[in-house]
Amino acid sequence: MQAALEEISEMAAEVSKQFKTKRPIQHKVVMGQSFSDLLIQFAKKSKTDIIVMGTRGASGLKKYVVGSNTTSVIEKSKVPVLVVPEGADFKSLKNLVLATDLKSFEEEVKKMMPFLKAFEPTLHVLHITPNDKEAAALGKMVKETLKKYDYRRSTVTIHVGKNVPLAIESFVGDTEHDVLSMFTHDYSMFDQVFNRSITKKMAFQSSVPLLAFKK
Repeated sequence: MQAALEEISEMAAEVSKQFKTKRPIQHKVVMGQSFSDLLIQFAKKSKTDIIVMGTRGASGLKKYVVGSNTTSVIEKSKVPVLVVPEGADFKSLKNLVLATDLKSFEEEVKKMMPFLKAFEPTLHVLHITPNDKEAAALGKMVKETLKKYDYRRSTVTIHVGKNVPLAIESFVGDTEHDVLSMFTHDYSMFDQVFNRSITKKMAFQSSVPLLAFKK
């Protein structure tokens, strides 16, 4: 506990000096068994607006072990979680991609509005569908919803395909996007153990920060 406190105090002072922060960087070390539970409790108690976590890309079994804390927080937290990959080059928040299944799109937009109004990025809505016949109607629905909330800084892309993670990664990688945003879903215990959600997979595949909201 003492060693961790000394280390985080030194780091906070160094970061504060480097970025010339106007307010002091608060820091705390706590002891407990569950990382995710303690973090979420702390975020709630301190009325946190966003949780920021770092993660490292990995493969196979290592991916699941290394990412257990991050994925657990994404799964449980009602506070938005920003996951920053190791080596990510983040300079600004001008272009935000929202990858969505469109099942409750209006609810997603409503939940994101405080964030969008605060930073005013261009919102790039991306949906992947296996049926090209649905593309036009889905695109029209997205545009009407965005118009309803009067968010004009936006683009809409309906991609026809079946491999959702690959399509998202390709879209984000082919254009200059700063953050990828997705909403999590509630799954059964079987799904949580054996079939990780698209959002949690993208936390390790994406080359840009992932902003995860709980649906």
